[in-house]
Amino acid sequence: MNDRANSSMSGTGPTEVLFRMADSGSTYAYWRWLDDPDNPQHTVLTPDTVAQAQDLIASAMVDRIDGDGPDRFDPTRRALRDGPLSNPAREAAWSAELAQRLLPPGLAQDLDRRSCAGEDIVLRIIPSPRLARVPWDLLPLPSGRRILEAATVRLDAPAVVNANRGRYPEPWDPQTPDRPLYLLEPPNRPGRHNGNEVIASAAQDLLIERLEHHGAVPGVELGRTTLGRLLRGEPTDKDTAEATGFTAGELPTRLLYYGHADSTPHEPGSAAIHLTDDAAVYGQASPVNGHRPFTALDLLRGTMDAYRRDGDGLDYPGPDETPGHAIWPIPSRAALIGCESGADHRALETFGMVIALLNAGAETVTSTRWTLPTDSAFHDACGTVEMVTTEAVLAVDTAHTGPDPIRAIRDWQLRRLRDWTSGDGRADSNPLVWAALTTHHAPTPAPLTEEEIQAAKAAYAPT
Repeated sequence: MNDRANSSMSGTGPTEVLFRMADSGSTYAYWRWLDDPDNPQHTVLTPDTVAQAQDLIASAMVDRIDGDGPDRFDPTRRALRDGPLSNPAREAAWSAELAQRLLPPGLAQDLDRRSCAGEDIVLRIIPSPRLARVPWDLLPLPSGRRILEAATVRLDAPAVVNANRGRYPEPWDPQTPDRPLYLLEPPNRPGRHNGNEVIASAAQDLLIERLEHHGAVPGVELGRTTLGRLLRGEPTDKDTAEATGFTAGELPTRLLYYGHADSTPHEPGSAAIHLTDDAAVYGQASPVNGHRPFTALDLLRGTMDAYRRDGDGLDYPGPDETPGHAIWPIPSRAALIGCESGADHRALETFGMVIALLNAGAETVTSTRWTLPTDSAFHDACGTVEMVTTEAVLAVDTAHTGPDPIRAIRDWQLRRLRDWTSGDGRADSNPLVWAALTTHHAPTPAPLTEEEIQAAKAAYAPT
């Protein structure tokens, strides 16, 4: 991202530190404090070190498929009962080992020293593909405090996002009435397997009860074409208007999707969420069991690649050669809570649903860095009736209504961390859920000052 547009100098706001990584044989990590820009630092992580860290992370995930014993075919149950994040002692050792392998000592010491001195710190990260799932927030500093306790952590998008952005964000106006558009993956969408519910019916009931003053969409035929009309403030049919609470001329102020998200490895454009579209709807993805996923490439390209033929029988979400940001203009705040919905950084060229949302007008996007256990998985594995994952969705929803959603999510995560470390490791504070949350922030770059313009001209003037 544009460092100048995001930075706050000492005394006028938080102290920001940029932390960037790149894989090229070894992994190169670089950090720079914006109040001390002339003293960047770096370190080199060997391929063996990074591979060991990747294995360590994989060992804790609910999508791990190896192992022995009666739970070998149920990795979620194993992760919650016996994995590295199954109790506070195991998690502390796991996080400490990750920090020992990956966290540069100089950066760790600076974060510790500055935060203990009372500095308000924002740690801005662009991870490399190999380190995209590292929960930096959890890693301990030399004092034993976690990075989450020392700094507000956020992810930056690559600078290229602003180089040719389809649509810049509308400024967030706290005086505008909150009009969220909720997308709950429909339980009976085409191609859905009954045994693979992401949102249990009880969780849907809780969501609808909690959010009923805004409306919700399960049970409504909401595909990509209707979604575009809602985002553009155009008229929709009566049932959709009643279910979503939106009438013609009203634009959503924010967007929240809760449901299944997936992607094909090494194909970042395939990152997808699931609406009610069947195979007759135009899109970049091939239909699966009669259902066509809504992909990042759809959101980016729209119908730019469509060559419509009369009688082809497909339903197009917009006119030919219309980019995605014009069909689906995304409000400034968006959340995608699903399985590894924020996998953009795992690709060699950073792209996925998050970057596509930013390109289409979002400024702040909350997503997840790994696969989440479902509410029903918690119940089966731990005997708990709390809707742990749904509560995380509700926490994100609440945070996105406030003036600073990233700090609000951090405050909620800090409460979860304290419950986890001071209690008995109850399932409702398990970091498999709350530590999965990440938030990207990509505001409109500030215009250059006359002084900066002249300095740039001088730097590039022929000698």
